[in-house]
Amino acid sequence: MARVVLISLDGFAAFYWSDLRVRMPTLRRLAERGVVARRMECVFPSTTWPTHASMVTGVRPDRTASWRTTSSTGSQGALKI
Repeated sequence: MARVVLISLDGFAAFYWSDLRVRMPTLRRLAERGVVARRMECVFPSTTWPTHASMVTGVRPDRTASWRTTSSTGSQGALKI
């Protein structure tokens, strides 16, 4: 069975990869052994939960009802596909 480890860095600008002054030796070593996205397209709304749900499923937030980061109770909502 193939396994994937997806690392998402919230607020991490893509240009950091090419700026050698940015100290991140562990991430650079992981990237050398794997894959790095050169660009991303933001979904709307561009908050953490809808963005990550879309990244993992490939489905837009308006289709998954994951448009809010948290529900009124403060818990993460269920992802509907």
